[in-house]
Amino acid sequence: MRPGLRRRVVLATTCAFTIGLILLLGGFNWFLGKQLSSDADRILRSRAAAQLANIEVSKGTVRVNETPGDTFLDGQAWVFDHNRRVLERPLSGQAGQPARRLAASRVPSRTEADDTRLLARPIRQAGRRLGTVVAGVSLSPYEHTQRVAFIASGILGLVLLAFVSVLSRRTLTVALRPVSRMTEQAATWSERDLHRRFAVRPPEDELNALASTLNGLLGRLDASLQHEQRFSAEVAHELRTPLARQRAEVELASRDCSDPDAGRALRSILRDVDRMTVMIDTLVAAAQAEADPGRNLSDALTVAREALEIVGSEASELGIRLEVRSPGKPLAVCADRDYAVQVLLPVVSNAVRHASGEVRIDCSLTGEIVRFEVIDDGPGLTGPEATRVFEPGVRGASAKGTGAGLGLSLARRLARSAGGEVSGATGPGGRFEVVLPAA
Repeated sequence: MRPGLRRRVVLATTCAFTIGLILLLGGFNWFLGKQLSSDADRILRSRAAAQLANIEVSKGTVRVNETPGDTFLDGQAWVFDHNRRVLERPLSGQAGQPARRLAASRVPSRTEADDTRLLARPIRQAGRRLGTVVAGVSLSPYEHTQRVAFIASGILGLVLLAFVSVLSRRTLTVALRPVSRMTEQAATWSERDLHRRFAVRPPEDELNALASTLNGLLGRLDASLQHEQRFSAEVAHELRTPLARQRAEVELASRDCSDPDAGRALRSILRDVDRMTVMIDTLVAAAQAEADPGRNLSDALTVAREALEIVGSEASELGIRLEVRSPGKPLAVCADRDYAVQVLLPVVSNAVRHASGEVRIDCSLTGEIVRFEVIDDGPGLTGPEATRVFEPGVRGASAKGTGAGLGLSLARRLARSAGGEVSGATGPGGRFEVVLPAA
């Protein structure tokens, strides 16, 4: 799962800061090491120069003068003659062998041994080497200083990294809070309140630009939805009257008809008229629901029985048995009764048309939703059809009659407007599920 924007920005900021911190602390420790090494070399040169100043050369012989305070020099330097015989040695006697090897050098040279840095300076007279002064300095204090600095800088780096991570997360949370609030508002308004708009205040910035863009989008959606609502309501209103008149005339003609074939034709016309009436009532309910999102309460069992009563005549003509099952306790639906009936009616009508002999509605309560399972013993749906039949104008492979393929899509649209859903399942027999919020 891809992390969210805030987490990605925090990770990017932390990674960039970590890389910069590593480079900074690495450079600091490298520079500190070079500086400590330079300080040790400077002390070596000072000690070697001080020891050379304390040496007297007479007739090709090297002699070390004894002066007050030379204990400090004796503890830090060796003096060798030209045969590498020791004339003066430090009190500790450490690094004696490396110093003896270094005494043979004819030019100033430097080496390290046993945590001690040694510097050899030849003793010359008239271009002739008479001996060697080897000065030494312990590297332990410098190494300790560098080690302490490395550990301290590492701890400081971790503290700074944690601080920057927390600070960047907090800053991003505060910065993105208006975006989160706009997202929540847009999600709420997109369902039933498209006339609302985001507040745009000076000065102009990225958030105000986003709010202006979303305001324009909501405006276009609002205008489109209002146009659709008006169109659906006007078409439904114009068709209701001629359909009612047509139904009355067909019923009247069927009573006076003595021809069996003509009677069957008239009853078929009557079923088609009822089907169109259901479709128009569903369109009107959709338009009214989107114009007025207020909700009342209704009983689930009453809703199921009314839906079956509306399709009762068609089911009787086709020889379909209708049944409602409920858990025996009241199930309150958070929707107006007529509205809930119009949600369920297209699904029940579809089941009656495809059933072989039985249609059943099972009502149940699951958590905070009321579930209507519309089950028939017809051919059912195949895998791809379980989702495609809810697209406008799409009918299943086993569809009967000459329907427009709009009933199921309208039922889903009504259910979603009420906070519910309509879905289909594959398997033997038709099986559809209508879910509405429980009271």
